[in-house]
Amino acid sequence: MYFALRYAMGQPPFQHTAETNTWRNAVVQQLTAEALKQQAKRQNELILLAFPLPDTPARATQFANRLGALLDAVPQPPEWGADRMQVIYSAGELRFLLCIEWLCDAMWLEPAGGIASNTDTLWQHINSK
Repeated sequence: MYFALRYAMGQPPFQHTAETNTWRNAVVQQLTAEALKQQAKRQNELILLAFPLPDTPARATQFANRLGALLDAVPQPPEWGADRMQVIYSAGELRFLLCIEWLCDAMWLEPAGGIASNTDTLWQHINSK
């Protein structure tokens, strides 16, 4: 709800700080396969991404598109909630979901169904890049 209220008022979800300025300059432009491997941590059936959260909807979409390009995956249009964004990707038989939740201050990938879509396959796909 917090994110939706700030967005509706024309404000970014978070105040701009040195951290968000660093995010702007570093995360999307520097999102490489190596950085993804370093920031991805497998936890049960999720793959947590330890990047700073995007500070605007446009930057979240930019991050999602760059992630798709890195993983040779085709993104569907993002789905937005009060404080979250989700994007479903397809990479051949593999389908997975990017979740960004501002209220929880978390970003992760998870399998999105299908025969070839499981956490092991997704983890291998990330590490093959």
